[in-house]
Amino acid sequence: SKRGAKAIPAVTAAADTRDPETAARAVDVLELIYTNPRYDETTLTQAESALESLRKSKRATVAQLADQVFSQHDDIREKRAIAAIERLGGIVKYEVDRYNASPVSSDGPVLNCVVLGSKWKGGDAGLKYIARLSNLPALYIARNRKFTPISLKAQNKLQQTIPTLKIEERGLA
Repeated sequence: SKRGAKAIPAVTAAADTRDPETAARAVDVLELIYTNPRYDETTLTQAESALESLRKSKRATVAQLADQVFSQHDDIREKRAIAAIERLGGIVKYEVDRYNASPVSSDGPVLNCVVLGSKWKGGDAGLKYIARLSNLPALYIARNRKFTPISLKAQNKLQQTIPTLKIEERGLA
């Protein structure tokens, strides 16, 4: 576990080199770390952050390879994002069949919304986890004159990142 964490900076640097084979192998190593549940939360987060940074690489091949890791492991990414949102005090709600009290989809629970209320400790930085929920239809933000869980600037940036996300402000009740 410690070896994985120590390797991430070097592997990330290797991934952003000119040699396509080295870059591909380095992204593969980051994927192995990212998808291995034996690693601690810090190491998994570092691997995910490294892949996030590689998605923004000027080298199109590297960016594409990092993007493929996330698209191939969308379920892992979503589960970790939901766990982080809940750890930071956000409320994640799912659609439910009212008659059977079961998920609407046979594929598992379908996200309905995330609520950021008075218990949200994530601030603006925690919105990165919400941005990782590709199928999130709505975000509700509790605000009043004395309390705001996130800044309007961060809210607008999130809206630009996910144009299909319906963001609504609510009172604290």
